[in-house]
Amino acid sequence: MRRAFLLLMFWGSMPVILIDPFLGIVYYTLNSIIRPEQLLWGDASAVGRIFLAVQGLSFLSWIINKGKLTPEYTPLPFQIKLLWFVAFTMTIVSFHAALFPDWSWQWTSGFWKMTILCFIMVKAFNTAKKLELYYALTLLWYVLLAIWGIQQKLGGNVRMEGLGGTQLPDVNSLASVYILYFPLTYYSVFSKKKWIKLYIAIPSFVIFVVFILFGGSRGAFLGLALCLAYIFVRSKGLQKIKMVFTFIILGALLVGTLSQLAPEGFFDEYTARLATMLGQKNETTGETKREASASGRTAMWKGAIYIYRNHPEYWLMGVGMNSYRLMYMRHIDELAGYLDSEELTLVLFGGHGGKDIHNTFLSVLLGGGMFVFVPWVFLILYAWRQACIIPKKYPRFVDGVDIHNYARALEIGIVGYCLCVAFLTMEFNDIFYWHLTMVGVITNLGKAKLKREELGQEEEEWGEEPRRSFAYSS
Repeated sequence: MRRAFLLLMFWGSMPVILIDPFLGIVYYTLNSIIRPEQLLWGDASAVGRIFLAVQGLSFLSWIINKGKLTPEYTPLPFQIKLLWFVAFTMTIVSFHAALFPDWSWQWTSGFWKMTILCFIMVKAFNTAKKLELYYALTLLWYVLLAIWGIQQKLGGNVRMEGLGGTQLPDVNSLASVYILYFPLTYYSVFSKKKWIKLYIAIPSFVIFVVFILFGGSRGAFLGLALCLAYIFVRSKGLQKIKMVFTFIILGALLVGTLSQLAPEGFFDEYTARLATMLGQKNETTGETKREASASGRTAMWKGAIYIYRNHPEYWLMGVGMNSYRLMYMRHIDELAGYLDSEELTLVLFGGHGGKDIHNTFLSVLLGGGMFVFVPWVFLILYAWRQACIIPKKYPRFVDGVDIHNYARALEIGIVGYCLCVAFLTMEFNDIFYWHLTMVGVITNLGKAKLKREELGQEEEEWGEEPRRSFAYSS
């Protein structure tokens, strides 16, 4: 009965998407945060049909309503063309170079589906108010998921396993997504909308940090520290003082929350886990001994780089997308001669291989070779650079929404996330590519506002600072 009710709820609400493709994007995003399979007892087939139906209806809604969307808001951002190109290179690798084409194509087809959704996104966000509402709802939904995760941890699910569904199966990968969105919680504090500031921004900042710390991910801790440092460095003049006072207030709320929620001994255990990143030095031999998880990552990176360096046939097109894990036994003799016995044991994952590289950049390089890796990295750098220059080129306010703050948040989130996935294999995480796409959406909003001002169709908004002010002032 419960399953039937949930399926009716998911399918029955879909027709509203035909009103506006924006509703489809919101629907798809919220379902991607709190995954349907968690409510349907892991029924992957039913979940897959739900996502495909939402995507199809969103595309149909765009066709039906595209005449209502202001054309000047929605030129095709260059990163969408880059996404198409990356998907095309993956397709070539999967069909002509992959040693395991079925496995490679499985992941490549998922990338194509994600690319189509990103195309719909740039067409659906035709106003700044939609942008603001979208991220307010997204942060609220992530807050609900984090509260659920904290409750799970306090209830005995110490590592909060399964919280992210099949897309983000462990707390490390889920925490990296929280790092991606964390800067949005900070910059939303400066929203002109009181309801966003008081009921979304401040609670989400505190709850995000609690969730990241409770997850125990060392990569997420580094990502959080990098985001905070980046926010401080990017702030100019009086904004640094404003930031310090904001962090004092939010920090006090955070300490108060942690003191009430943290189980006994949590801080000692957490600091001990962070200390494992540095390793333990043997006073007699001078050798630094690292914890198994950290040592395993180092061994996997070392082995992967060795195989790539010594096999020119993999340089251009790799071994197939996300297929390197299947290659261990093919080159076991070479790895055995290069790695020491302890490293080889960690790489072989119980003697049969199959463990991820735990480095997204190496995974793309080994999987698709330079043919995929170069445009993939360029896509990330292009979107990051685009976010950096938005405050320098475009008006700050569009329809009362501060697009500069959203650009800064996406810029910093991209950097923090990239640090996290240097320790995880997450090249096909849809949510990251949505972030890259939304930078193009914000650019379009800025271009449209600038164009209207130049044509004299609207005056600069009251209270707006001169366009040539500090790039990162608030």
